[in-house]
Amino acid sequence: MNSKKIEYKTLKKKVDKNGYFIVKSFLDSKQVNKILSLLRKEFNSKKDIRKSGKYLSGMSDFQRLDIGEYAASSRFARYFFKFPWNKNDAFSKIASDAYDVRSNLTKYQIGLWNGLKNISSSKKQTKLSKFCYSYLIQYPVGGGFMSCHREYYSKESRGNAYVVYVLLTTKGKDFKKGGAYIKKNNKLIMIEDKAKAGDLIVYKGSNYHGVMTIDNDKNLDLNTINGRIIFTPVMN
Repeated sequence: MNSKKIEYKTLKKKVDKNGYFIVKSFLDSKQVNKILSLLRKEFNSKKDIRKSGKYLSGMSDFQRLDIGEYAASSRFARYFFKFPWNKNDAFSKIASDAYDVRSNLTKYQIGLWNGLKNISSSKKQTKLSKFCYSYLIQYPVGGGFMSCHREYYSKESRGNAYVVYVLLTTKGKDFKKGGAYIKKNNKLIMIEDKAKAGDLIVYKGSNYHGVMTIDNDKNLDLNTINGRIIFTPVMN
């Protein structure tokens, strides 16, 4: 899927009206399988950390297990951070396409490589003012979830006025219960029931949204890649 083919004016109107929109087949099955294959290949549960600290230029990719309360929401999920200065060609291409969608919706762009000139020659790690990276989120079978929340930006010029991510799994195939939802006009809408792997999801950031518990009737297994998995660009 070429993000440049998306009619952003139409997309924005639909998201603003309905609270969300699903761009079907943003990625094809080969792209989805490639990303999941790379993720499974590099995964090691022993690499899980619980605290990441500041994001510094030149730092290595890492995976973080989030369990408990955080500033925006309570959650149980595993995050795989992918920074643009590391060798992540497959991830970076998808992140760039997904970021194009969000930046065109908000007219707020910082550039994926903003401030990264000559980074390879710099030995000193410094915190960059603005840059875009990406991560995958795994909501594991046996309890993965994210509590109901919304983005805390009041101006649409900010990048997080819209939430944009790509589904890498399909409800009914990779897990049976739970999944993403939004609340609009006091009505709960199960997004996960309407989408599948490869679809790109866009939320209006001011609407409450979350992820209902993934297969909470099954045993928890944190040693394999399972459950619900998404990929999203993030603005630092």
